[in-house]
Amino acid sequence: MLIAVLKRAKPAAMRSLLGVLSVGLGVLFLAGACSSFSSSAPAGADAGDGTSTIDPVGDDGGATDATADAADGDAADTHVGWKARQGTTPGDVVPSVSLQGYRASSSTLTTIAITDYLDKSSATRDAVVVILGAEWDLHTANVVDAAQASTKRIATLVVLGQGAVMGQSATSSDLSAWRASHPGVDNALDAGFAVFDAWDKNAVPYVMLLDARTLEIAYASVGELKTAALDAQVDAITSRPPAY
Repeated sequence: MLIAVLKRAKPAAMRSLLGVLSVGLGVLFLAGACSSFSSSAPAGADAGDGTSTIDPVGDDGGATDATADAADGDAADTHVGWKARQGTTPGDVVPSVSLQGYRASSSTLTTIAITDYLDKSSATRDAVVVILGAEWDLHTANVVDAAQASTKRIATLVVLGQGAVMGQSATSSDLSAWRASHPGVDNALDAGFAVFDAWDKNAVPYVMLLDARTLEIAYASVGELKTAALDAQVDAITSRPPAY
């Protein structure tokens, strides 16, 4: 029938009709090609509808990234903070801070970093006693004495935030005077608790015990800590595997 129509049509009309037929065939060809391309997309790819199941590591900090971080041994990096352990819930890993101070039995001012106390294999210590205190406060001195009386494998760091007057920021002179009376422990200066600033600055002493294997804050309290209580906290640390 189409051929009969073409035979009767005038030349100009025939050219017009052939043009319409060419366009129609072109549209049908393109539709078929697009359908073939769409059906060949790889499984899980995002075809523009937001349904992609591909989540490459490093894209947006999603769950896949967290899994990769744990696998490469950096799981502790995601637990940095000032929260202490509560029962079976692990505490945070203490932030990496550095202060100026004096090592035990040394009169040379040096940099003391909290990471200096990390002992992953428990080769020399099991715990780190960090005492945030004041020169004017008798309880700070008593906690230092209690730590020194312990027979446990601990390191002790006093962070002096206040000087000889209550509420007054400690100075380098205050640190020197304090060290002269307590040379058997590490002593560092944190004037006004500008670095260790997560607590009430007048609530001294603030005592933390860190698990030396990870620097997890395994225990924290305000006030005096007797030797027996301190030793019990060290035993609790050694009785469980590292949290991170």
